[in-house]
Amino acid sequence: MQGESGAQQPPKFIVMIATGAALGLLGLGLFWAWQRWRYQESYHDKNYRQASRIWPQKAQAWRKLSLQRLNPAGDANPDLAGALRAAQHAVRDDGADWRNWRYLALSAMESGKMTLTQKAMREMQKHSDGFYARYLYANLLLVNGNTQAYWQNLIPALAIAPARKLPLIFPLLLSAADEHYTKLSRATHKAIELTEKHTLYVTNPGQAFYLSHAYLDFLIQPQQLARAARWWPRVIRYAGPPDRWTRQRRLTVHESGLELLQNAMANGDIPLAMQIWHTGIKMHAWGRLRTAIGLEDGQRIPDGDFMLRLNRRPLAWQACFTCGPYVTRSRINTAGAEPQGYAMRLDFNGGESGRITIAHQWLALSPGKTYRLGFWTRNSSSNSATKRTGVMVIILALQSGNAAWTEPYSISIHPSWQHAMLIFSTPTSPRMPKPNYQIQIIYQRPAGQMPFQGWIALAGFRISPNSNQPRFDIQPNLTPRNP
Repeated sequence: MQGESGAQQPPKFIVMIATGAALGLLGLGLFWAWQRWRYQESYHDKNYRQASRIWPQKAQAWRKLSLQRLNPAGDANPDLAGALRAAQHAVRDDGADWRNWRYLALSAMESGKMTLTQKAMREMQKHSDGFYARYLYANLLLVNGNTQAYWQNLIPALAIAPARKLPLIFPLLLSAADEHYTKLSRATHKAIELTEKHTLYVTNPGQAFYLSHAYLDFLIQPQQLARAARWWPRVIRYAGPPDRWTRQRRLTVHESGLELLQNAMANGDIPLAMQIWHTGIKMHAWGRLRTAIGLEDGQRIPDGDFMLRLNRRPLAWQACFTCGPYVTRSRINTAGAEPQGYAMRLDFNGGESGRITIAHQWLALSPGKTYRLGFWTRNSSSNSATKRTGVMVIILALQSGNAAWTEPYSISIHPSWQHAMLIFSTPTSPRMPKPNYQIQIIYQRPAGQMPFQGWIALAGFRISPNSNQPRFDIQPNLTPRNP
């Protein structure tokens, strides 16, 4: 009998087959790894022709090859036929990727095959709900002269456009609208409605706000300020209830409103500026800024007692810290009828010369009206012979960037706090149709006098309509309010 000393061994031919299969799989794996490495090297070297030959089933290389043949390097002519063949190959390999259809549409359009272009663009749109595909399809329709279809396809594209893309889109859309802002406003409004009614398009819960804010930023320009002012309430509404605003949303609303307001004032459109200001108050858009930036009828200087830091807000005091005197914001420690809170302090070393504009601020004044300017001043001088400081507070009207009318007040030596008042009347409209107003603090060394040395403090600026204007019927309180 045969012994049972061990397990029965498999036939030798089976062992040989198994060993050969294992070695074959290992060799195949090594081959594919080598092929993949060759493909990646060719792709990274932008040799897309070689990459597509190494891995013909890889649509990515064919797609890049199509674009490379459409836009060859140097002065070489485009290979339209080669670009079209490469794009068709990419589509055959992966027809579910909308990017392959995009390159087929591009190469077909450059080759003059408009029927194939339209088919490729429709496929591109079908395989992608993204903004880019829809936007490109809309532009193709515009190129083909189908303006109505362009707007029909553009509106869904706007409804899902990434927020970072929106500032770049609107200038292009204006050109497509033949510079008609009404068309652009209507399209933006419909896109916002689409984000609210169709959840299919809502990729970002704040899309309506981002879209409306981007359009507002586009409208803030001298020729479109009135349209921007009409659009601004939409931005506030789309921001949601003010008590639920995030810090970023609050800053966005404030800064867009302030930019709009400042542009209206700089453009000389004071009624529009007041309209913007009161709209913001009514819709609770200013928040805490309402107490810090006063454009009410009785307080026409936004930051009269320097509650805000210098240069911090567009409407606050804009100071030049390198023009001459050392400019600082300092706290006032006094009581009673003297000013409280903060003051602007100017320190002179005696080396300042020429005319220096130290600080300025925009004003919301109306032409042909009488106002009274009140402020507090105090200074010291190391030169006892100095009678005038050379510092002046000026109300001026600018027309086309030039000073067309000024009303100055010269600051003399006052070692203790003194209240100054200047009553002035702005020029009527016929002289200056659309002026913009500023208050400026300047220094100009008085003729024949030694340069001023020491410090000057200014506080509590306030401009009120004069009491002889029956429309206001108020007695201005010129004592500065506490910050």
